Amino acid sequence: MLLLPGPLKTNLPSLSLFVESHLRTIRTSTVLRQCLRLLSHSPALPCINVDQNSRISPFIKDSTATVLFSEETCIHFLSFCKSMTSSKLGTCVHSPIIKLGLDRHLHICNNLLSFYSKHGQANIAHKLFEEMRYRDIVSWTATISAFVQSGNDEEALCLYHQMLLAGLVPNHFTLSSIMRCAASVRDFDLGMSHHAVILKRGFRSNYVLEGVLLDFYSKCGMFDDACLVFELMADRDTVSWTTMISALVQAEDWNKTVGLYIAMLRDGVFPNEFTFSKLLTACCNLDSRLGELVHAHVILLGIELNLAVKTALVNMYSKCSNMINATKTLHLTSDFDTLLWTAIISGYARAGDCSRAVASFQEMQTSAAFPPNSFTYTALLNASSLSTLPELGKVFHCLVVKAGIEHDVSVGNAIVDLYSKCSPQLEDAMNAFEEISSPNVVSWTALISGLVRHGEDSAAMAVLTEMQVAGVKPNSFTLSTILTDLSSAEGVSHAQKLHAVALKTNLDTRDITVGNSLVAAYAKLSRPIDAGKVFDDVSHRMSTPIQAWPKV
Repeated sequence: MLLLPGPLKTNLPSLSLFVESHLRTIRTSTVLRQCLRLLSHSPALPCINVDQNSRISPFIKDSTATVLFSEETCIHFLSFCKSMTSSKLGTCVHSPIIKLGLDRHLHICNNLLSFYSKHGQANIAHKLFEEMRYRDIVSWTATISAFVQSGNDEEALCLYHQMLLAGLVPNHFTLSSIMRCAASVRDFDLGMSHHAVILKRGFRSNYVLEGVLLDFYSKCGMFDDACLVFELMADRDTVSWTTMISALVQAEDWNKTVGLYIAMLRDGVFPNEFTFSKLLTACCNLDSRLGELVHAHVILLGIELNLAVKTALVNMYSKCSNMINATKTLHLTSDFDTLLWTAIISGYARAGDCSRAVASFQEMQTSAAFPPNSFTYTALLNASSLSTLPELGKVFHCLVVKAGIEHDVSVGNAIVDLYSKCSPQLEDAMNAFEEISSPNVVSWTALISGLVRHGEDSAAMAVLTEMQVAGVKPNSFTLSTILTDLSSAEGVSHAQKLHAVALKTNLDTRDITVGNSLVAAYAKLSRPIDAGKVFDDVSHRMSTPIQAWPKV
């Protein structure tokens, strides 16, 4: 309860008794007066009926005014502050609580823990937890939740084990936090064991736990189990439908994704902006007309065209080679960010329109000075590799170095590919490769491709061996890149070695690209018997390029 200047109207049975038993006074600070200013426009203290405009103002102006604190006042105060985006106002209450000895009340401490947890201040929450005289399951759960929300999963699990050792039994809120933790670290055993606990405790139909179970199985790539959890859910709302759609997108099951969206509409559940963001990802890999239909749904349902939906639409249109609609969508609203600009730049890069990609980058820089990220530079470098201006790529390479992201894998791969295609000297590509902190299969393949393009078959084979020694497994593109351009005198020997690698990794029969490349390489090297054997082994013969058949 707050004591304000002037007469009060209160529905408390005995104000004097309340004051006598709970009254504590402190001087208000600037921050606390700011709290009161906000509270004067909020129903946070329903027990006080006061003319706010006339009573609050003189109190706020008076820096020496006094505030009456009780357990109820603090709880109302913290409940109000938990709903705010800033933690500043809530933090100012913590000090008076300690000074006035109100921290001995378990309920107040639990509310403080919840406040710090919701504002991502896990370390402060943990410190408060350690100093608490008494703790209950709410105290433990709030602190565990604070660690999970801040991404400190190891500390969350450690505290959870301490809680179990202390003899406390987790409730459904505790189990929800642990399942979120298991999903975050992709710990299958942890999640499965606690799914069993959920069933044993009779929480199977708990709405919150159903949602986190669905999220856990989706993130762990166990899509059949996710579907089973989804089908058993008693109450499926927009969030659960969207989570399942997201799981199918992650599984790259595009047709089922669209089918689930249709089922969602038939079930009378309305999608939101997150649903459409995921759904449009599936449309990128399907017919562009489906993407246009989804865009129409966005408009018909009155979904706000926020940055997430707008970026997903631009990305969908650009991947479907419809840059006209992508550009129109880009300018539908005045909201822009780095991801949106990167989507349109990537679209022009994929379309081979280097000039428009660069123009979009310049507009991105001048309109609101959005900082480009590694994906932006990757798209620009890819566009530069298709340009007739060899110096353009070097300009973006300089910007990458200036931004300090030359060690990024995706950026490094684009630089290696750029110099492999555009530079007359292979040293540029090799130097760029050396700058990559942890080369992946794309990095190695880009370098090998450059060597093959310059007729350095033996060097390409040496790099392939080095790649395998480094523990990086070649994929179908790596092998087919070398096989396609074998031209040296050692071509037959190289083809046989590559064939051996393909057999060892099952790429010769599993991947049609490698099978086709082997057939074409042996035919080109005048080895019809070997070409025929590979042709007979390829399971999908009708997919073999027709031009390779006469050579066989």
